[in-house]
Amino acid sequence: MIELKFAREAKGYTQEQMAQLVKIGVSTYNMYEKGNRNVPDYIADRIANVLQIPKDEIFLPVRFTVSKCKGG
Repeated sequence: MIELKFAREAKGYTQEQMAQLVKIGVSTYNMYEKGNRNVPDYIADRIANVLQIPKDEIFLPVRFTVSKCKGG
């Protein structure tokens, strides 16, 4: 697993450049990089494409668990 910040820095991009290339705001990109906001799948695809790294090497897969409650 590669940390997003290190992947970006390895390619020589600033956060501003990444945001521009991915077509999102700099503050939004910053939140993604710091882990303060979930990255939508289509944005993760864009980031992976820009960085030329497979998405699963940067981002963990999202898993949803449905819990069931029994009444009574």
